[in-house]
Amino acid sequence: MRAPIRAIVIGLVAALRTPGWIARRLPRLLVPAAARGRRRAGAPPMSVRSAYVALRVLARVPGRRWRNTCLYRSVAKCLILREHGVPARVVLGVARENEEVAAHAWVEVGDRPGETGHGGARRRLLWLRQTVPESGGAR
Repeated sequence: MRAPIRAIVIGLVAALRTPGWIARRLPRLLVPAAARGRRRAGAPPMSVRSAYVALRVLARVPGRRWRNTCLYRSVAKCLILREHGVPARVVLGVARENEEVAAHAWVEVGDRPGETGHGGARRRLLWLRQTVPESGGAR
């Protein structure tokens, strides 16, 4: 499969898989993934763009299985990056603004903080991190 088509398909598949990952396997995405030896050929940015477009379209489907929120976009992006061999994880944060509680999700690659999409909002968020149990890793 040609690289641009492959990238688009990877993004679409990630968007379709996102609700299942959120419902049953989200903790696996909260811990850092080991880098795979060789990165897969293709264009992660194109895959991410296609996943974001797919999520915007799928969010309009009746039944509300998909949503166009930071959590869904972050899970899709993390799945894509891991598919390309990039060690990525989803980070969740919460903050209290007046009487409201605000939450946000974003992706980090390695030790580098990721883009939050809210400018400096990450500095005001309390990061929620899952700790890995001493007995051998995440479930």
